[in-house]
Amino acid sequence: MIDAFARAGQRMGKPEYTEAARRAADFILANLRKKDGSLYRTWRDGKAEIAAYFEDYAFMIQGLVSTYRAAKEDKYLQAAKELAVKAKLLFWDEAHGGYYFTDGSEQLLVRMKNAEDSAIPSGNAVMAQALLDLYEITGDAAWKQQAEGLLKAFGQAITENPRGYTHMVHALLRLNHATPATKATPQPAEAFAAQQAMETKAHVKVSASEPKREGNSLTVTAVLDIAEGWHINANPASLDFLIPTSVDVREDSGKTEVKPAYPDARVMTTPLGDIKVYEGKVSIPVQVTLPGGTENLRLLIRAQACKDTTCLAPSDWIIPVRTLNYSEPQGGCYHGI
Repeated sequence: MIDAFARAGQRMGKPEYTEAARRAADFILANLRKKDGSLYRTWRDGKAEIAAYFEDYAFMIQGLVSTYRAAKEDKYLQAAKELAVKAKLLFWDEAHGGYYFTDGSEQLLVRMKNAEDSAIPSGNAVMAQALLDLYEITGDAAWKQQAEGLLKAFGQAITENPRGYTHMVHALLRLNHATPATKATPQPAEAFAAQQAMETKAHVKVSASEPKREGNSLTVTAVLDIAEGWHINANPASLDFLIPTSVDVREDSGKTEVKPAYPDARVMTTPLGDIKVYEGKVSIPVQVTLPGGTENLRLLIRAQACKDTTCLAPSDWIIPVRTLNYSEPQGGCYHGI
């Protein structure tokens, strides 16, 4: 709730919401924090009890970061950093990475460690986001490195069930976009997505061969030229949250039958596991069965540019397809818009 009030106060210009976040954060820091900096989980009738679990730290750190951004008071940022250090000391798995649910002081058969979301995001996912927030605010690369180590710890689990790790996937996609505040330029979500889509077009150039027609069948080849160091996702995509490269041909009557022939893909090893990608120059022929007459025939291409663990927003290209008579000269290509 601290996080929600702070975000609402900042985004909606409601100082009373920011004040509610401040009061709640101040109460917890004053009443549920031990002298050594660790947290209690519960408070009633003036008494704090039960050592906090890891998720309590993760959500409190997130709330403090949001309160700092809304209230612009350094004490909340300092408290967030101190709790992040304490959480790593108490809960971090030094052997395999990730945060345990308990601090190890209790005699349990197993120390649980979970990053899968349920009714609320998992503590590990919230901590990954909070660590990236701390990096963006402070510019200290150590916070980003901690977030990267945390994400790698659950890479195989995310690969096997990405839909169960929505907030962890979101943190993964943020990883290489996170920028210290001194360099960041705040943008509305729509503007940011549009900018990313334009960035995809900066790394992927699209054109198409002139179509070859035989009777009521036509073949046109989409050509995607991908910048060095970048790749686009194969079709079908290897993971549910990746956007596959797709090619289609449309006509106003909607009666075309389209059969794209997607090429073999290269297997790339990533923190999420092995995925199939296209790199360099890729040609995708499309066979189209045409109706009796064709009006406004056009080639539609969608691709998502990715680099390492970062994927930009997908872009769309529309290329008009001019059907040729046999007597017309052939050669050259069309370029996408």
